[in-house]
Parts: sequence; C-alpha cells; structure tokens
Amino acid sequence: MNILIIDRAVPQTIHSGKSLRLANLFKRLRTAHRLHYLAISPVGDQSQAPEWLRQLVHSCRVWTASGREFWLGRYANWAAGQPWFAAAWRYPEDFRRFSSSVRQLVQEEAIDVIHCFDDEAAQFIPDRLPCPWIADPADAMSLHAKRRAEHAPRLSERLRWTSISMRLSRYERQLLGRASATVYVSDVDARHHAPRGGRATVHVIPNGVDTAYFAPEAAFSPLPDSPRPRIILTGHMSFAPNHHAALRLLDRILPKVREAIPSVACDLVGADPSSELQARHDGDSVTVTGWVEDIRPWIARASVYACPMSLGAGIKNKLLESMAMAKAIVTTSRGCDGIAVRDGEQLLIADDESAFASKVIELLKNPARRRMLGASAQALAIERYSWDATTRAYDALYQRVVQEHRLHRNGHVHELARDKQGASP
Repeated sequence: MNILIIDRAVPQTIHSGKSLRLANLFKRLRTAHRLHYLAISPVGDQSQAPEWLRQLVHSCRVWTASGREFWLGRYANWAAGQPWFAAAWRYPEDFRRFSSSVRQLVQEEAIDVIHCFDDEAAQFIPDRLPCPWIADPADAMSLHAKRRAEHAPRLSERLRWTSISMRLSRYERQLLGRASATVYVSDVDARHHAPRGGRATVHVIPNGVDTAYFAPEAAFSPLPDSPRPRIILTGHMSFAPNHHAALRLLDRILPKVREAIPSVACDLVGADPSSELQARHDGDSVTVTGWVEDIRPWIARASVYACPMSLGAGIKNKLLESMAMAKAIVTTSRGCDGIAVRDGEQLLIADDESAFASKVIELLKNPARRRMLGASAQALAIERYSWDATTRAYDALYQRVVQEHRLHRNGHVHELARDKQGASP
C-alpha cells in the first residue's frame, strides 16, 4: 500500500515516546508498504525532518503554517465550543491551503490509506477523499485535561482545565465521526469516548517496546556499581505528568523511604528537567541527569523503578521499558493504565504516598522478591508488548479499513447506477 503518515510537529529526537513509536513502526511497516511522511508544523517552526526519519520513508514533506489569524476566529472557536487550535475559523487561510494540499497529495501519490498520528493535524484531512483515514491520537487529550483539572490546586485552574477538557472532548467526538477508525493505546482512553453514530470504530493498539534492546542481557556500557540502594524514574522531564511525578517522588515519597533506609539514592533520568528539578541535584543522594544517550545502564543499576504518576493518559513507554529490563516496579494505578499487569504479579501498585513508600521499602529489603517481579514483568513485555505485535495489529487495521472503504464506495456507485437506471424513460 501507499500509506500517508500525517504528523503535527517534526520529531527532533528519537528518544521521546512519540518518536520511538514512529521509528519502530516505520522500520517494520516499510518492509511491506511505501510510506509517505507529512508534517504540518505550527507557525514559526522551520524544523526539517531528521535524517533517521527520512531514511525510513519513501517521501518526506514538511509544511509550515503561516499563522495569519482572523481576528474574530478565536471568539468563534469559543462560542462553538472548539479548542484553541481549531483552524477553520481562527486560521482560515491555513485551513483551506492545507486541506486542499492534502487532497492533491493523496491524488499525486495514489494514497491507499492515511494514518494521522496527531489530533490537531487531523482537522486538515478533508471529507470525501478517495481513500480512508485513521485517527491515531494515542492518548485522549480530553482525559489528560480532565485529570489536570482533578489535581489542580486552585479553583481557577480547575475551572480552566475543565473547560479545556470539555472543548477537547467535543473535538475528539467530531474526529470519531469523521475517521474510518480511531486508535488509542489503552482501554482507558478508548472507553473515554464511546463511538457515536456513523462509521466510526474505536480500536486499542498498545505501544510496544524493543524487547531485544531493552533487556538485561543486551550489550550496553554499565555504570559503576553503587554502594547505595537506588530508585529511579525516567522520562522526558518537561512533560507535565513526568515533572509532577518527579516532584511527588522527591518531596513526598523519598523522605518516607529514607526513614527506613537512610542511604537510599534517587535518579531522575530524562531530558529537559526544569530548574526546580535541577535544584534538587546533589550528585549523591539525588541525581538529575538531563538527557542521556542510553537510559538502559541507569535502569539496570537501580534496585527499584518508582513511577508515582497521577496525571497523564495512555500507556507509559517508560513502564514497558523497565518491564523489559526485568526491573522491580512500584507504580500507581494510573501509571500502569492500559497495561495488562496484576498487582503483586508483575509489579506493585499503590496510589497513596505512604503505601507507595512502604512498597518501595519492602522491595529494597527483599532482593528475591525484586527478582521474581522483574522476571514476571519481562515475560509479559515479551509476550504482549513487542513492536512486531503492534505492527501486525496496524497492518491488519489498514487492510480492514481499505477493504471496507472499497466495499462502501462500490456499493455507493452501484446504488447511483440503479437510481440513474430507474430514472431513465
């Protein structure tokens, strides 16, 4: 097939969750299909697609928005209950230009199916195309905003995030009605939106993990052994749910763990930590690394992987990676959303901070328990969350929506022919 991949912002690093997803899917899809990549970038973003991405696709295009705003557009969006990025009224020139260009591109490249990896970019896919399209936001944006509202400390913030959630929910329901299929990475996100009429269908295709790369026996340069027991959290630290989890770990959980195990150290490993997080770094009891070329040595050295997330949506790649590394994990019920784990079998779950700290202490004191949980987590990651399995699920979905589109189109053509024949004298 000729598959058009539509994205919003050009990924500049292969280490973020979305970039890892694109890279691993593209590597496998390109063996059977011809991939065409299109990024519809925000105004002012002149980034070009990185070399690693261009090597994985047949063609690569980056379109940049002009950002010429119609002065009444933002008020029209507000009155219509649309999110801030809705372009039809706020940026009508970009909306018409991009929608027309997508239609032209579909014709020029004889596209069989469009796979849109971004909610914002999906608005530029016009109706009545000669091919089906799949909306693949991965996470439900409105669910993320709803959870931000639930945890906002001030009433004004709760009201703001509630309003954002309602507008995003309306927008997402519109996509459900337009797309041939919609994909979320977890059951939790999929259940947040029930299909509403039309031909919309919702599918759950989880994120994957490279279980050969993220493996205890994989070849990587180890870090020096630590005399301290260590707990670790990984992730892109500028992402609000990760930032919130890091602060929760340092300020509310780690002190409770140190009451029982004073020597415990904590590693926060991931790009773009805030100045607030960097201020906690002392290079001894707390290490804030920033970007690292390879996170596997850091995970391997840690005794326990601690992920006290209370915000966010979708499957957490960081959890799949630590599972594949056979690491003992303590997380929250939200941290393991969408992953088929059981408390006490593959990891330990605690939402209360005191209970979370108690479970970390339990594992730090029990190496045999850590090994058992880690082995069970690794087995589950290999069995259910490999990128090969994820790619097969996408490939089957492509085949399904293309076949359904052809049957629908042929049926419509036959119906028109019958109507025309019946109208003849």
